Amino acid sequence: MTTTEVIPAKKVEKKQRGRRFLRSLRTFVVVLILIAGAAAGGYYVVEKRLAAQKYVEVGSAVLTASPVNVSMSDGGVVTTLLVAPQARVAQGQELAYVTIPANGTKPTETKIVRAPSMGTVAAVNVAIGNVTQPGQPLITMYDQRKLSFHAQVRAEDLKHLRLGMTAYISGPGLDHKVKATIQRVVPKVGGDPVKDSDKLTVVLVPDPNDVTTVGTLVPGLQFKASIDTKTATGRTPAVNSA
Repeated sequence: MTTTEVIPAKKVEKKQRGRRFLRSLRTFVVVLILIAGAAAGGYYVVEKRLAAQKYVEVGSAVLTASPVNVSMSDGGVVTTLLVAPQARVAQGQELAYVTIPANGTKPTETKIVRAPSMGTVAAVNVAIGNVTQPGQPLITMYDQRKLSFHAQVRAEDLKHLRLGMTAYISGPGLDHKVKATIQRVVPKVGGDPVKDSDKLTVVLVPDPNDVTTVGTLVPGLQFKASIDTKTATGRTPAVNSA
């Protein structure tokens, strides 16, 4: 004989209310998760858009050195060369010997060409046996501590830049992004007014902490540069310096 348990109506109603509550709770939790996901996704998109607006990509930046030409006040014949391109030299180091031929009052003598400062040999402009003229560059040097990056930027983009803004340089020979700052804009040559489509040269100077790293690079190489427009607040607009 089977015994059937009779469940009171109040107990049944209580269980149904419990099930409805659990279903509502699950629905509420799912909605919260969806809202949180949408908010996070929206924040990510906004963050990316703000980051994109924060930087100005200036494209190619060429590593540039100011040449130091080594010459003599006398003409003569190059008899000895003691350095080659990319050699690091100290101030006063011997670079070459030049023989000055005798004239009516002076006998033949050999003069030593010395480095006027420490630096790197960019080019040897003469060969042994060459006859040189007074003031002719014999050797071209540069100071690896004073390299800079030169980038071509449209005048329209210069409106968003200020002197002192931080730039980040990346490219060949660099294992990390090098920091630099906008030092100046090279003025346009000629009397015509600058148009938005014109490109001007922006000079980026390496951060003191990265000077040694930049000094190991070869001038003429091209790098990528991006400028953080949120830096140098209140400084002189770059477009006014051109």
